[in-house]
Amino acid sequence: MGRYSFPTVIVQPTKPKVANLNQGTAIQDTWYTVVDVTGVGILSKVVLTATENNYRYSIKITIDGVANTITDATGALGLESLGLDHRSDTASNSYNPEHSIDYVCQTYFKTSLKIEIANTASADGFRASAMYSLE
Repeated sequence: MGRYSFPTVIVQPTKPKVANLNQGTAIQDTWYTVVDVTGVGILSKVVLTATENNYRYSIKITIDGVANTITDATGALGLESLGLDHRSDTASNSYNPEHSIDYVCQTYFKTSLKIEIANTASADGFRASAMYSLE
């Protein structure tokens, strides 16, 4: 069994930040950048809000050059499949918290953080935010 290696640098976030993206029309399967920063820090949360017309997305989180794409079994992220879903039974074609998801994490990065969103089903727009802190 391998031993767990604790980080040699303890991240002390002192500069909280929020990055926002309001993508009106999204080209299907095109990645849109929410945040792209260098430095040491912590990613706290990614929020994605869509319309009821389409809620199939992929979220790509690249930490220190290593990319991980968050999807469900269909190859896309249905807002009901991961995180805290805010949708209700009320259908609406406008952006609102009923059609959003919070992906909550406490993920440390040593050199860089990049978050991208892709709409995998249509050209509908979306809004996204990333909450993070830098040293």
